[in-house]
Amino acid sequence: GSPEHTQPPTIVESTPAPFTENARARGIEGTVVLMVLVRRDGSVGAASVSRGLEASLDESALGTVKEWKFAPAMRNGRTVEVVLEVEVSFRLPAEP
Repeated sequence: GSPEHTQPPTIVESTPAPFTENARARGIEGTVVLMVLVRRDGSVGAASVSRGLEASLDESALGTVKEWKFAPAMRNGRTVEVVLEVEVSFRLPAEP
């Protein structure tokens, strides 16, 4: 048979993760990398931090990504559950 072709999920709706006061006070910015389970209906199941920045930002990223909506992964025309790497960026606004 032909090799299976899986089309990865795509983000349909994403909200930026809020900065935490703790991180803002310390001037921490960067990217949190999460491993996210995208269910067959496009909702987010389990999520875990693959590469964190700082505890409060990691929590913010995890909480936010669970609100995101995805178009689910497809394999051979059917929706499938997959684990996806998602990057959530935290950037401090430039000081005037």
